Amino acid sequence: MRKSLPRVRAALGVTRVPDAELVVRLTAAHDRLNGNPDFPKPPVDLPVFKATIDSFAVAVAEALGGGTKALTERDSRRHAAIVLYEQLGHYVQASCNNDPATFASSGFIAKRRSVRITDWALSPPGIQKIEQGNSGQLRIAMNVVPRTLHYELRYAAVDADSIPGAWTTMMPTITRAAVDGLKPGTIYAFQVRAFGRFGYTDWSDSATRMCI
Repeated sequence: MRKSLPRVRAALGVTRVPDAELVVRLTAAHDRLNGNPDFPKPPVDLPVFKATIDSFAVAVAEALGGGTKALTERDSRRHAAIVLYEQLGHYVQASCNNDPATFASSGFIAKRRSVRITDWALSPPGIQKIEQGNSGQLRIAMNVVPRTLHYELRYAAVDADSIPGAWTTMMPTITRAAVDGLKPGTIYAFQVRAFGRFGYTDWSDSATRMCI
């Protein structure tokens, strides 16, 4: 008897996800679902979802200065955004026909599953090299991981204490990517992860380089 693959499920437990990272996740889901032919009838109006994300992002920025009112408003808008995100996540996992590649095209993150030691899983990828391209551009080469369905690359500016700021995520079609729009004279950190039949690997260790 042919063994069926584990069901692809969306990682919707975002309670502990920091605000800035949550904004990135929400935006990725909106942008990848918008016009996606594999998910033609989302249960949430996508312009409404986008407006909710933008409202939450504004509240996050306004809450940086503290204050009970600003923090309460941020939390309220965060909750509203998560409610819509969860509705879309359930729709995506029900509509992807259990196909990991179709699921990944939605912009949602697949829920990690514990697998038996005899099951095959991906080895973590890594950043092979970072080269300077045009001014404001860095070119990234990633290690090839066999049987990977796709890779995700993220990058963030690094502060004086070598701490990355807000991550920006992109999905290269191959193991090489050109990242444009970077600020010359700024050091950036890059991480990569792979997606396979059992979900995502961990993010790789950061590789850094100053952009010129």
